[in-house]
Amino acid sequence: MKARAGGVSVRPAEAGDATGIAAMLREIAEQHHRGRPDVFRSGTAKYGAPECLELIADPDRPAYVAVGEGGELLGYCLCEVQRSNGHPVLADRTVLYIDDFFVRREARGRGVGRALAEAARARARELGAAGVELNVWAFNSGAVAFYERMGFRVQRLRLEAEP
Repeated sequence: MKARAGGVSVRPAEAGDATGIAAMLREIAEQHHRGRPDVFRSGTAKYGAPECLELIADPDRPAYVAVGEGGELLGYCLCEVQRSNGHPVLADRTVLYIDDFFVRREARGRGVGRALAEAARARARELGAAGVELNVWAFNSGAVAFYERMGFRVQRLRLEAEP
């Protein structure tokens, strides 16, 4: 699957993308640290290049990248197929969970995020999934607004209070 939108192509991630994805993961980690320094450490990342290589190779972890006309990585969408079959409480179902999603600041507003989200939705349809799910931090109002424009709606709320 390769989609094109406004000079940007979206394709499944390849082994050669692991270092670039890891660099963007460091960028988003810093954004999270700035938004919630009480929760997120500075100078870290959810995954490094070796972990990115592993998930790119895993068929239950679909990963997509957005690539500019010059071959530069503009964003990624890291997913995970989650199944609740046989769960004692949950109905048997499959969802495609978006584990991490990022578009470089300079590429925002150009359809890159929309194209990445559509790649995930297309994969969910191929799987016969009941839906696509993700988590987003409340402080990240730009991401919340983007996901709402993409048709996502609140499924559950996780609240916090001081002790």
